[in-house]
Amino acid sequence: MKISVIIPVYNAGKYLEKCLNSVVAQTYSLWEIIAINDGSRDNSWEILCQYAEKDKRIKIDTKENEGPGQTRNRALDKASGDIIVFLDADDYIEPNYFELLVKIIIEENADVVFIDVIQESPDGKVIKHEKMSNFSKRSKKTILGCQMTGYMPWGGWRKAVLRSLIDEQHLRYTDRPAGEEAIYSFELLRHSKKMSFIKQDLYHYINHPGSQSKLPNDSTTLNDMRLHLEKLGMRNEYADCLNAFAFTTLILWLLDAAKIYPIKRCLKEFQNKVGDFERDYGWNVGSQYLRIEVKLLLPIVRLRFLAPVVLAAKFVNR
Repeated sequence: MKISVIIPVYNAGKYLEKCLNSVVAQTYSLWEIIAINDGSRDNSWEILCQYAEKDKRIKIDTKENEGPGQTRNRALDKASGDIIVFLDADDYIEPNYFELLVKIIIEENADVVFIDVIQESPDGKVIKHEKMSNFSKRSKKTILGCQMTGYMPWGGWRKAVLRSLIDEQHLRYTDRPAGEEAIYSFELLRHSKKMSFIKQDLYHYINHPGSQSKLPNDSTTLNDMRLHLEKLGMRNEYADCLNAFAFTTLILWLLDAAKIYPIKRCLKEFQNKVGDFERDYGWNVGSQYLRIEVKLLLPIVRLRFLAPVVLAAKFVNR
């Protein structure tokens, strides 16, 4: 089976060689890299050209900046492999990743495979281990709901996918600057016939201060998901997932607002937000899709004990 490694590249010159070297060093050799330079202003394109000249399995292209979603879509259009693996240009992978991936796909007939992740700071210090494999015993809907809320972290690079599943469902990323993967992941998991997990840390995610994942939260992704479910006529079926996503978004909004507003204003704004949540979504919230700290807040917010929640949010580092 051939693996297509999709790498969107934007101003990643400082890390790009380590990323590319980690693919070249794989113990499984039937792969191609599709690296798209997304309008970088540093030396990323020059590095890509050097590597493509040395190894014909490395295919490159360059374009004006469009963002990560559209860049991945362009790479998907060019990919020729049986398996799609996403890799960010400042991250790197363990040398046995592809070998283990192909093995589990063949042995378990999987079309989606999750991998465990190590989050690291730019200087190489381990921040935390993300054990995606902790979800391996959960039902398909629970996994889907946990992905929707972020309890099971998003990120295309946290899972490998059979190209046939992507093609059958005509899946692509949106052009949103953040949350571009939400509907792609929902449809991917909804149509998956077999999800598997590799219980081994294979992906090194470099967590940069101020990175995309740390941008202030808004409700755009939530609204996109709600409209998507309504269009499919599936909002009632996934109401507990969607409402859990909405409640998570509400709490993330509070954590951001608490850093900006004084307590009195934050409390007033939060009261209005809770009212909007109750009107638009309601309290049919699947608590199994919530992180423990969010789950603990659910009954407190529902009973409108909001002042202590706002006060506590002032002291949380997000």
